[in-house]
Amino acid sequence: MGKALSSNAKYILFDEPTSSLTVYESQNLIKIIRKLKEEGTAVIFISHKIEAVIELCDKVSVLRDGKYVDTFDTINFN
Repeated sequence: MGKALSSNAKYILFDEPTSSLTVYESQNLIKIIRKLKEEGTAVIFISHKIEAVIELCDKVSVLRDGKYVDTFDTINFN
């Protein structure tokens, strides 16, 4: 992640980034991702933790058994 941040990447992919982090570390990562979004970086966030996905993402694409199901705006999730 450090290399992507230092090189001003336009796109960053996070694949299950909070799976091995403590709660405190996860909160810090979420702050970093929010800042990246505000700066115009496109973030792809892959996670099984739906709360984090809804909190961070504008859109959600759902896969089931490796197959695409649909894409939703997170604003429609309650």
